[in-house]
Amino acid sequence: MKISTEQLNIARELITAALQLHQEGKLERAEKLYCRTLEAIPEFTLAHFNLARIYFDREEFSRAVHHYNKAARQQPDDIDIIFNLGLSLKKAGNLEEAAATYCRGLELCPDDPELHYNLALTQQARHKYNEAIKGYRQTIALDPDYAPAHNNLGFLLHRQGRLDEAARVYKKLIEIGHNITSARHMLAALEGKTTSSAPLEYVQEVFDNYSANYDNNLINDLGYNTPALLRGLLLETVAPRPDFSNCLDLGCGTGLSGAAFADLSRRITGIDISNGMLESAAKKNIYQALHQSEIVEFLETCDKQFDLILATDVFVYLGDLSPVFQAVKKAARPSAFFLFSTEKTEKDYKLQPTGRYAHSIAYIESLSRQYGFMIIKWQETKIRKEKGEWIRGNLFLLRQQESLVDIADSAQ
Repeated sequence: MKISTEQLNIARELITAALQLHQEGKLERAEKLYCRTLEAIPEFTLAHFNLARIYFDREEFSRAVHHYNKAARQQPDDIDIIFNLGLSLKKAGNLEEAAATYCRGLELCPDDPELHYNLALTQQARHKYNEAIKGYRQTIALDPDYAPAHNNLGFLLHRQGRLDEAARVYKKLIEIGHNITSARHMLAALEGKTTSSAPLEYVQEVFDNYSANYDNNLINDLGYNTPALLRGLLLETVAPRPDFSNCLDLGCGTGLSGAAFADLSRRITGIDISNGMLESAAKKNIYQALHQSEIVEFLETCDKQFDLILATDVFVYLGDLSPVFQAVKKAARPSAFFLFSTEKTEKDYKLQPTGRYAHSIAYIESLSRQYGFMIIKWQETKIRKEKGEWIRGNLFLLRQQESLVDIADSAQ
């Protein structure tokens, strides 16, 4: 296409004004001028590039991909265009194309740690974990203090059971001062030490990062069905069918437990430390209230009381459960039910190499006596899979002892 002098002058004036508006944060007006620029000269690379930036920031990733591709056709060796195209493809869910784009970038800049890191992230998202590990190692070889690469490398090595290698990575994270709290927690788990609880920062980070794929991963990949099992334990033990007026879902996550008990409860309140999880839970329209809070803090300050309190796979991030039991007692109505799951150990509680805690039946019995609960029923179950093997755990149904009715009578 032949471009006239007049078209060129118009495009230059438009792009100059658009760039100024873009710099001033007036994005809608900038967008319009970029589009007018492209009407004058459809292959104007800078207009495509900056339009793509606007769409990326607005999370319109498919539109960003379209314009980065247009820019890349005009300037195929521009590393900034290639890098941003890769980011947009990954965000749009086109992981295979994103990986190919980063590989193309590495052909041009083989020593760029950012390209290696983002290719590794993409391979991790594709579940190509060995390739991701290789990519994180290449990133670190180019930039030894590239903290996010160390962080993700430690996670993947730990996941694959390469525990000595993972421990070395956690020590490096502590040395360079990145994600120290989480690294210390995981290092303690690998060294066989038991702490009282996982750090809040660690739990929050895990679930903020996990929230988008949480339901699919747990249910489809790990065989998770604990909310339904807890519901079954309640219904087969308590008759007639209960109708709770105020249910509290501790560590509600994305709302899997809330969904399992929604038809048994007139009102459900969800608590979680992760904002990402709460955003996912809100989309299910199950909860009448959602709060971002640490569990004990919420229980101690809440002015409401509950007749059903759930804690599904929450205690795997807490070792010492005394503060929780004490706080639950305060928030529980007379005769309230307390329903929860644990992973299984013979000790009171133990921090496992996975970074999760397990609890013994004897420990739960001791806490129940201490804080005025009676164990109505417990049963052993399969909690979820880990590396293809089932993790054994226990389900517990407790009730406040002060107002216990005869269970045989309640079952009639």
